[in-house]
Amino acid sequence: MSNYTLTNTPATLTVNAVALSVLVQSASKTYGATLPTFTGNVTGLVNGDTVGTTITVSYATTATAASPVTTYPITATVGGAALSNYTLTNTPATLTVSAVALSVVVQNASKNYGAALPTFTGNVTGLVNGDAVGRRSA
Repeated sequence: MSNYTLTNTPATLTVNAVALSVLVQSASKTYGATLPTFTGNVTGLVNGDTVGTTITVSYATTATAASPVTTYPITATVGGAALSNYTLTNTPATLTVSAVALSVVVQNASKNYGAALPTFTGNVTGLVNGDAVGRRSA
C-alpha cells in the first residue's frame, strides 16, 4: 500500500419503500342477515413479511345486520411493525344489502249480500330484525 495514498469516500445506501396493495373484496347480504366475513387481497409483501405477523389488516363496514337495503363501504385498516417499509395503496369495496323475501298470503273471506265487510286476515312470513306487521283496514 505504500505506493498509494488511499482516500475513502463513504456512500449512502437508500432503501426505498416497496409498493403494497390491499384490495378489499366486495360482499353482499340480505336485510336482517348477519354481516359476512370481509376479506381482501394483499400483494407486494417482501422480506418474509406476512399478514398477521409484521403486517395487520382488519376489515370493517358502517352497516349492521339491521341496516336498510342499499350499499355500504367496506374498508381495510392496515398496520404493523413493517408498514413503514411500504407505500400503501388501499382500495375499499362495497357491501350490498338486498331485500329479503316477504310473503303475504291473504285468507279467503265471504259475506252475505248487504252485510258489512268481514275482517280480512292473512299470514306474513319473512319478517326479520323485529319488524312487525301493522294493521291496516280495507
